[in-house]
Amino acid sequence: MDAYIHRDIFGTKRHLFIHTSGEYSWTERIPDDAWVFSREAALRSVNSIMRLLSIELPGLEFEEHVRSLREGLDVHVGTVPWHLILSKKQFGSWCSGLVERVGGAVQQFSSDRYAPTFISNGQCLPELRPACIDLDKLQGYLAAEDNATIRKTLISAVPEEGDLAERVTYSMVDTSTGRLVVRSGPQVLTLPKKYRDIFCSKHRGGTVYQVDFISLEPRVARLLSGTTVERDVYEAISREIFSGELERKEVKLAVLCALYGGSARRLSNMLSGRASAPTVIRKVRKYFAVVDLTTRLTAQLEKQGYIENFYGRRLHPTSDSKNLLISHFLQSTAVDVALKGFSQLVRQRCRGLRVDPLLVIHDALLLDVHPSDDEQFRRLVKEGVLLDGLGSFPLSLDVVSRSA
Repeated sequence: MDAYIHRDIFGTKRHLFIHTSGEYSWTERIPDDAWVFSREAALRSVNSIMRLLSIELPGLEFEEHVRSLREGLDVHVGTVPWHLILSKKQFGSWCSGLVERVGGAVQQFSSDRYAPTFISNGQCLPELRPACIDLDKLQGYLAAEDNATIRKTLISAVPEEGDLAERVTYSMVDTSTGRLVVRSGPQVLTLPKKYRDIFCSKHRGGTVYQVDFISLEPRVARLLSGTTVERDVYEAISREIFSGELERKEVKLAVLCALYGGSARRLSNMLSGRASAPTVIRKVRKYFAVVDLTTRLTAQLEKQGYIENFYGRRLHPTSDSKNLLISHFLQSTAVDVALKGFSQLVRQRCRGLRVDPLLVIHDALLLDVHPSDDEQFRRLVKEGVLLDGLGSFPLSLDVVSRSA
C-alpha cells in the first residue's frame, strides 16, 4: 500500500509520496483514496492506523526551535518550513525516519486481518449528512436546562448559520474498544435522549427515525456460540432455560451478571428467594458459552499480549480479568457489527431512496426519510440485517420527530 506524508508536516509546498517499495518522492497532489499521515484528521489517516496498531506516533517538532517560534514569533508549527530551518542533514534524516515509520505502519496494516473492516466502517461515517435543527425547540430546551454540561452539549448543535448543524465527524481509535468518539459537530453521544427531537427532517412531511440494534451485545454473544436467537433475547432465555418463570427484567440483570460480572446480590434481591442467583447466573453463562469464550481469550492474551474482537481488531485490556476480556470483546465486536449493519442498510438496501443518515449514537442511527419513501424504508428496517459469519440482527424503529 502506498502512502503520503502531508506537506503540513514539513511546511513544504509539496507532499511526500512513499511507494510500497520504500522509495519516496515529492508530489503536488494526493489522491482522494490515499492513506495520509498529517497534522489534521483525514478520512484515510495513517495516524489512525498507528493508533489502531499501537504504534507510537513519531515526533513532529524540534524543541530547540519550537519555543521561539511559538512564543517569540507567534508562528503555528504546522506552517513552519522546516526544510529551511533545519540543516540539510537534519531534514534528510527526519524525512527518512518518517518514511520508515509511516511506510512500515501502512504495510503492517495492509496485512492485518482487521484492515477490511476498519476501512469499510470508516467509509460509511463520512457519508453522514448535516442534521437539520428545530431552532425553536433547541432554544426552548436551552432556556429550561440548568445543567451546565447538558447546556454545553445542546449548544454544540446550534448551527453557525441557517438550520443545518455542522456534520458530525467521529474517531474510531480514541477508545480501547473502538467505541466512537465525536471529534466535531453536535455532541450526540452525550445528548440526553429526551432532547434528540431537536433533529428534524429537511423534507415537508418527512420523518427523522432512530434505528436500533435490539439487545446487540448479548445477541452477538449468543450468535458466536453458533446458535440462532429470536428477536427478544431475554424472553427466549426465560422460556428456554427457566420455563418462563423469570421476568424479563430479572433475565436482563442475570445476563449482565453472567457476561460482565454484575452484582449477584442485586439479582438475589430481585429474585426474592424464588431462585438462587448463583444458579441462575451459572445457567446463563452456559447458555452463552462464556467458559469457552473466556478460555479462548485468555489463551490469546497470554500468547499475543492482546486479544482480538470477532473481526480481528486488537484490544489491549488493562488486566486479565475474565469479565474485562469478555466486556472488551463483546463491546468492540458490537461496534463493528453496528457500523457494518448501518452501512448495509443505507449504502446497499436503501440505495435510490431519499434516506439521509445523520448521526450514529453507539448502536443507534438517526436518519432523515422523505415521506414518499417512508413505507419502503420501514419495510426494509423490519427485515433487519444479515451479516456474514454471525447471522441475523433485528432492528427496532422509533420516531424522533416529524415535520409538518
